[in-house]
Amino acid sequence: MKENVFSEILYVIFYFVKMILIICGVSLLIASGVAYWFYYTEDHSFVETFTTAVGLLGIALLMTGALSVAKGPGSRGARAEASRTQVQDMEAMRGELNPLLAKGLSIFFSGVILGALALYLT
Repeated sequence: MKENVFSEILYVIFYFVKMILIICGVSLLIASGVAYWFYYTEDHSFVETFTTAVGLLGIALLMTGALSVAKGPGSRGARAEASRTQVQDMEAMRGELNPLLAKGLSIFFSGVILGALALYLT
């Protein structure tokens, strides 16, 4: 394997890990704030409220990530109904990556991690 390909793979892996850590960290801070708020204002258990907030944030991140990944460019119609220039445009578009793919996958996997954490805390 060439060094260039290996460095590109490492860049992608580090990008995903960085995004997941940022998203999970912010989500845990939000869940802690919500749990702290309900603990002092409503006299709810801190751990139960924290677990509920983490689970709800995990579900929200799962849905947001899945929707952003699904928003990629797709086929616009059948080939028989399209002209030659439209087919060439579709072939050119097919080569491009979805700009939301990396961010959407990071958000989705952050939701998976937070959902697993909520199940573990239950």
